[in-house]
Amino acid sequence: MDRGNQHMLKLELTLADKLLLLVWDKAFSTVPLLVRPSLGPALKIAMIEDLKLRGKLSLEPGRLVISDDKPIGDPFLDDMLRTLKSGKSPFTPQDIIWKLFDHLADKEIFRRKRALLENQYLLVNPAVRQAIVDQIRAFVSSKDADDKESQLLLSLLITRNPLLAFIPPIIPLPEVRNAMGKKIALVTKGEVELALAGIKKAKDEDRRRRHK
Repeated sequence: MDRGNQHMLKLELTLADKLLLLVWDKAFSTVPLLVRPSLGPALKIAMIEDLKLRGKLSLEPGRLVISDDKPIGDPFLDDMLRTLKSGKSPFTPQDIIWKLFDHLADKEIFRRKRALLENQYLLVNPAVRQAIVDQIRAFVSSKDADDKESQLLLSLLITRNPLLAFIPPIIPLPEVRNAMGKKIALVTKGEVELALAGIKKAKDEDRRRRHK
C-alpha cells in the first residue's frame, strides 16, 4: 500500500473531505469562485450519502429513518446526524467550505496561509489527493466495481456540472465520459426537505396530542 493510501486510512477521510480535495485548485490554493455555489450543497449531500453508506440512516419517499444515532467521531458527520434527527434543515447557509478546509488543515492535510482577501490552503501531502484520484481511476476502469465511495464521488461531480467543469484535469476526460454510465441517483435537497417536513409534522401532531 502506498503512502497516500496509508495516510488516508489513518485519517479516515469522509466523502465530503475527498470531494473538497478533488475540487481544490492547485493554482489558487483554494476552490474556484464559480464552483462555490454548487460545492456548498454538494458537500452537504456528500455527508448525507456518507451517513447512508455507514448504515446510519435511510431516506424513503417523504420519510427519513435514523437507524443508528451513535456518534461516528467525525464532527461534521455527527453534526449532520444530529441536525437531521432533530428535523432541522442541514442546508441553511453556512461557511461549510471554509469550515471543512480548516478541519483538514487541523488534520495537517492542508496548511492555512493568510492572503489579502481570504485564506489559501496549501496541500501538504499531495499523495493523499493522488490516492483519491487513483481510487476513482480504478473504479472507472472496473478494477474495483464495488467501490461505492468512488461511485458516489463521481456521481457528485457529474451531477453538479460546475464541479466537473472546473475540476483540475486530475482524471482524463475520456475516463470521466466512461464513468457517466456508472453514476447513481443521489439524495436531493428537495427529498431531504420533504422528509424533514414529515418529521416536523409528526412532532407537531405528537405535541398537540400531549396537550389535549
